Amino acid sequence: MSTTTDNSRSTDLLARNIRHFINFCKAESLSRQSIQIYQVSLDYFYWWCTHLGNVPLDPKEVTFEDIIEYVVYLKTPQEARWGLKVRRDKQKLSVASINTYMRGLKVFFNHLESKKTIVKSPIPRDYKVFSKKDPLPTKFQKNLAQEQITKIFTYLTDPENLSRYTGYRNLAIVSLLLDSGMRKGELLSIKLGDFDWENSRVFINGKSGPRTCFFSPSTEQALNFYFDDYRSKQRDYMHETDPFWFTSDDHPLTYEGITTFLKTVKQKTGVHFSAHSLRHTFASLMVEKVSIYDLSKLLGHSSVAITEGYTHNSVESMQRVFTNNSPLATYDYGQLKVKTRRGRPKGAKNLKRGEDEG
Repeated sequence: MSTTTDNSRSTDLLARNIRHFINFCKAESLSRQSIQIYQVSLDYFYWWCTHLGNVPLDPKEVTFEDIIEYVVYLKTPQEARWGLKVRRDKQKLSVASINTYMRGLKVFFNHLESKKTIVKSPIPRDYKVFSKKDPLPTKFQKNLAQEQITKIFTYLTDPENLSRYTGYRNLAIVSLLLDSGMRKGELLSIKLGDFDWENSRVFINGKSGPRTCFFSPSTEQALNFYFDDYRSKQRDYMHETDPFWFTSDDHPLTYEGITTFLKTVKQKTGVHFSAHSLRHTFASLMVEKVSIYDLSKLLGHSSVAITEGYTHNSVESMQRVFTNNSPLATYDYGQLKVKTRRGRPKGAKNLKRGEDEG
C-alpha cells in the first residue's frame, strides 16, 4: 500500500510533504530498513487521515487531538485495518508495532518543524504512546547464553532441516550474523561478488558506510554448503551483482523472510531471540578479548559511545581482565620474606566495609 504516491492525490500538502521527506531520507543515505519503516508508517497515517480521521490534508493543521485519535485507532482491535480484512489473531497490533508507527510519525513532524514547514510538531517531544500501566511486550534477550546458542544450532543442524534449501540457507544466515556481528539489513545487502573467500571476508554496505566483516572456518563451511548445494544452481541469478540470499522459488530474501524463519526457530527451541540479539551476543563475547575501539570497528559503529551500549561487563569478567593485566601480577615480594597468606588480612573480620582503623 502506498497511498501517498497516488497521482490523484499528489496535490495535497500532506502527501507532498511525505514524499519530500522520504526523498530526503534517501538523499541522506538512511538504511533501506529505516526508509521502509518511515514509508509504511506514513502511508498508514495518510490512509487513516483520508478514510477515518477526517483530518485536513495539510501538516500545518494536524493537531495533538488528531494524533490521540490515531493512537486510539492503533490500540483498538480492528476486523479491517488500513482498508484490508485482518485475520482474527492479527486484529490487535503489538506494542512494538504501535511504537514503530508512532516513531516514524514523530520523526516526520520533527523534520517538518526543523525545516520550518510547520511551526511546531503536533506530537510533543515528551509524549509517550504507552504509560507505565500499559502491558509491555516480552522483550527479546539481548545476550544469549552458551546453552541457548547450542539449542539454536542443534535445531538448525537437524538432518530434517538440512534436507531442504531453507535449512542450509538459514544455518548460514544465523552463523554469519553471530560470527560477524553484522546487522540484518547489512546481511541482506550482500551480493555474490562481495565475498573474498580466500581471506574469509565479506564486504558490506553498512549503516555507517562500507566496511569489511570476517567469518570463521565453521561459518565458511555453512556458507559453502548453502552456495554449492543450492544457491549456485539458480543459474539465472549468478551475476556478481545478484543478491547472495534467495528463496527456494528464485526470489531475493526479504526482511520479512528472515523474521519469519527466526520466529520458527524461536518457537521450536524456546529461545526468545532476534537477529539483533545475535549482534549483541557477538559484542558481549568479543568485548572481553578485544579493545572497545576494535569492537566499535567490527560492529560498524560511528563512535565508541554507541559501542558502550552493547557491552555488558559483569563483575566476574572485569575481574578476569584485572587478574590477567594487573601491573603487579608478576611482581615478586619474596625478598621481603613475608609469610604467604590467603584470603583477607588478619583482623579484617572485625572491620566493616568502608571503615578503617584510623
